[in-house]
Amino acid sequence: MHIEESENLILVVDDEAPMRHLLVEILNENGYCCQSAANAQEAKTLLHQQRFDLVLSDIRMPGESGLDLCKHIKTNFPDIACILITAVDTMTVANEAISLDIYGYIIKPITRTQLLVSVANALRRFRLEARERAYREELENTVRKKTADLIKINEDLKTQQMELKELNTTLIVLLRSLYQEKVAIETRLVEIVTRSVLPFIERLKNSRLNKSQMIDLEIAERNI
Repeated sequence: MHIEESENLILVVDDEAPMRHLLVEILNENGYCCQSAANAQEAKTLLHQQRFDLVLSDIRMPGESGLDLCKHIKTNFPDIACILITAVDTMTVANEAISLDIYGYIIKPITRTQLLVSVANALRRFRLEARERAYREELENTVRKKTADLIKINEDLKTQQMELKELNTTLIVLLRSLYQEKVAIETRLVEIVTRSVLPFIERLKNSRLNKSQMIDLEIAERNI
């Protein structure tokens, strides 16, 4: 029975060689790419050497159990799916397996159909969750970029506001300086007119001017 062809790499872990070989054979025949390990330690070595998508592990093995292996995977390789196989279906084992959020739980004796359906479902869930993680990461990256852009814009606005404030201060100082220069010039002109021009006009008034000249002199004095 061919459930679904896949390029996903599967690691089969079982201390019993006949069972391990059988699982690998069934999966290979159905388009899956597999490697195998006889215990948890071998599996850890392979996990650190290359990228797996799914680990199919027996629970009862000499040394570290399949549950211990799954805990290691969840801690160090959270993106790898796990399916556990057990010959003893107890509530304790089932609860511990569920607490690890595994992708499948198969009870021996394993049938070909049961194995292929469990693996296909686990990989399907794996792909969906991978897409969800990628979408979430992309969204988070977009939010971070937009936030960084807004912070930059805000900083630029603050910088522009400071520059405008400095420019306004400079303009105020310049206007004050120009006003003071204007007042000084006007004061100087008044002094010059008062000291030099008005006395001259007074002397002209006291001189012998004809009527027309006197009118012109009065007009000039008013304009001053």
